[in-house]
Amino acid sequence: MSSKVMGTSMKSPRENLHLYDFLRAGRQVLVMKKASLETFKTTRQRIGNGLNAGLEYPWADLIALEPPKVFSDIVESVLGAIFIDTRGDLDACETFLENLGLMRLMRQMLDSKMEVMPPKQRLGIAAGNEKVSYKMTREGVQSRRVWRCAVSVGGQEIAFSDCNTKVEAESRAASKAIKIIQKRGLPP
Repeated sequence: MSSKVMGTSMKSPRENLHLYDFLRAGRQVLVMKKASLETFKTTRQRIGNGLNAGLEYPWADLIALEPPKVFSDIVESVLGAIFIDTRGDLDACETFLENLGLMRLMRQMLDSKMEVMPPKQRLGIAAGNEKVSYKMTREGVQSRRVWRCAVSVGGQEIAFSDCNTKVEAESRAASKAIKIIQKRGLPP
């Protein structure tokens, strides 16, 4: 990309722009954006591996991101604007989703027959007629407190997980419980 400015030619490197780069908001939202991007840097590879090569949707890793709703609102708003501005042209909407990489991921999930049902739902099915219960406790010291989720199936505790949030702890504990049930030879 080059342009003429006062008789000289200037070249600027092409930079990747993301939808969140266009987010203009107050300080609180910008602080949330920065924190989310920092968290994403630490989980990006695990999430990418799960989405690109995994057999199960990486629910717990995505939950761990705890992204502010404003990020999904941006995608919904742009997609809605494209739909309205093009008078309902679904091809234009699909092009936008393709550019975000979402259509590629969807095709890949379908082609690989990735398991996308959330872990708690899968565990309920795997447990059959057995009662599934989740016991949540707050563990640790003040500076490093985590949520512990213990999962019981049929009255027997079979798995637990310690995480920063309740929802992540439940998801990870349910995933562990499913694997234990599968090892015992019961259907997932």
